[in-house]
Amino acid sequence: MGGIEWYDKIAKKLGGYKKNWNSSKRGLSGEEVFERKLIEYLPKYENVLDIGCGHGEFTINMAPYVRNIIGMDFSEEMIKCANKYLSEYNISNVKFYHGDIKQENKLKENEFDFIYDRRGPTSIIYNHSCLKSGGKILGIHSAELDRVKKLLYNNGFIDINIEEFEAEEIFDDEYEFAKYLSRIPGNKDYTYLDNKEELKELVKQYTFKGEIVVQEWRYIWEAKKPL
Repeated sequence: MGGIEWYDKIAKKLGGYKKNWNSSKRGLSGEEVFERKLIEYLPKYENVLDIGCGHGEFTINMAPYVRNIIGMDFSEEMIKCANKYLSEYNISNVKFYHGDIKQENKLKENEFDFIYDRRGPTSIIYNHSCLKSGGKILGIHSAELDRVKKLLYNNGFIDINIEEFEAEEIFDDEYEFAKYLSRIPGNKDYTYLDNKEELKELVKQYTFKGEIVVQEWRYIWEAKKPL
């Protein structure tokens, strides 16, 4: 199972794409750098889009730093989780929309002066009519670096900057590792007994000096839409 069906399933089962495993990080995590950059940039802009917002928790966490923010995701079940999560807070500057930036556009042209993409759809780079001229876009991903570079240059963005980061994620035990694996899009649920033997082989593959370790490689990209 992959694509939207997988995300819908995760939303129904876990209430969203949340970290539900115990682990620690060693080295400079791109995820942490991205969040620091975002908190630095957000106050400079009025209308912000979080593309691929998932269940909305991260969007809501960013709300104190910005005037208005919209979260958009292609999974209807994730947006249901986001709106349920939002109802628990007294926040007026956050809204969530269900939509696929590649297939439909519920967003107005020139609606946003800043877009961030936290492992969301890279198609926002060529479907960027909702970004104002002079607006900024910031993203973090773990795949398709060459494609993202090409998209940024071919779609006329300027002031392009890309940074790469490497860290290690160390898991407390096999069960925590199984929960992590089960959250990778398209993967089976390795917490089930039926997948126990396959899990054992993966644990062997990722065990180094007595630790279960996964290399975390991320790249952060940012660019500006010309005036």
